[in-house]
Amino acid sequence: MGLEKMLEKLQKQLVPKIDNTLSKEVLQAVSDAEGKAIYEEVYRMPTSGRYERRWDNGGLLDPDNVQGTVTDDTLAVVNVTKPNPYLNGINRYGGLSTTPGSASLADIVEHGVYDPHGAGYDYWEGAQARPFTAKTAEDLKRSGAHVAALKKGLQRQGIKVK
Repeated sequence: MGLEKMLEKLQKQLVPKIDNTLSKEVLQAVSDAEGKAIYEEVYRMPTSGRYERRWDNGGLLDPDNVQGTVTDDTLAVVNVTKPNPYLNGINRYGGLSTTPGSASLADIVEHGVYDPHGAGYDYWEGAQARPFTAKTAEDLKRSGAHVAALKKGLQRQGIKVK
């Protein structure tokens, strides 16, 4: 068997195991790092006082709101938290909110969007960007937790990793 055929065979054996590891151990490592960054960048900041933070009960820290998909051997992680329903569609002036219920809370918090005519938290003009995604990436780069998780997951599946 030629080298090219051997590499193709090896790739066919490894790719499913890598994808499995990405969707389990690596996703968990990224989710943990994101949770820490959300706490530090978002939940330690003051609020408008017009709503209750949902934390890990439907909020940004809820594990059900952190979803990962693996495509072409790449893990994409998205926080799918929706805006706080406790506002009942009311903006800071007591009028109807322009923040659609389908908006991404993560995007709104990440960018600090305030736009009375578009998606954003229009009940609090003082909203500021709280970039927890960049903090997550920085923390992972520093700690290497995602790399350790990849090794652990491959080892779980019988792959020897240095």
